[in-house]
Amino acid sequence: MAGKPLISAVLLIIAGVIILAAGIHTIGAVNVLNSSAFRANNTYNSTLFAGASTVIDISAGIGIVCGIILMISGIAAYVYSNKIKLIGIVALIFSLVSLLNGGGYLIGFIVGLAGSILAIVYKPVTK
Repeated sequence: MAGKPLISAVLLIIAGVIILAAGIHTIGAVNVLNSSAFRANNTYNSTLFAGASTVIDISAGIGIVCGIILMISGIAAYVYSNKIKLIGIVALIFSLVSLLNGGGYLIGFIVGLAGSILAIVYKPVTK
């Protein structure tokens, strides 16, 4: 196990799971607001909410994509430790992009940022 960036890989996988869960949660909340039971009991401008719903769906989709890419980056950081700097830069970019969806309750962004920085500054142990 010497020479493998385990901590950064685990942090990136955890960040990916959190950001993915936030994206899925956002889609679930929009589906509740779009449900006929909610609309029957509340009066609102449905055209206005339909536009907002589309924007929220796009934001949730961005969160889901960022979460999946961060999880893949975590696995790749461990498997392909010779390309760790490139993987860290990709993970850093997608951690920043995840802020469009709230960054996985902001916790996912912070964990992803930490894992990305650890991947970028990683130096393999030589014997």
